[in-house]
Amino acid sequence: MSMTGDAYILPLEISFESGKATLADFLEIEVTVGSVRKTLSSGGIVYDEETGDFLAQFTQEDTFKLKGKRDVDVRLVLVNEDVIGVKAGTLDHIESQSKQVI
Repeated sequence: MSMTGDAYILPLEISFESGKATLADFLEIEVTVGSVRKTLSSGGIVYDEETGDFLAQFTQEDTFKLKGKRDVDVRLVLVNEDVIGVKAGTLDHIESQSKQVI
C-alpha cells in the first residue's frame, strides 16, 4: 500500500511464452493507473537492461491524483503493430494528510 504523494517506481516484468520481453519487442508501452498515464515514448517508462524490467515512474504529483484502489492497465504495441491490453493488478493509495510536494 502506498500513500498519496509518494514517488515511486513500479517495475513491470513482461513475458511471452518464448521468454522475457525486451525493449526490442515493442513500439510502445502504456501503463494507466486511475487517471495517471505513463508511456515508453514519453519517458514515463524506461527499460532496465540489468533486470530486464520496464519501470513506470510515478511522481508525487501523479500519486496525489490516486485515492483508494486503482486497476493497473498495461497496453503493448508490438513491433508487428499488434496491440495487446492486460490487467496487471491493483494499487492501493491511502490519502495523505499533506497535500504538498516535498
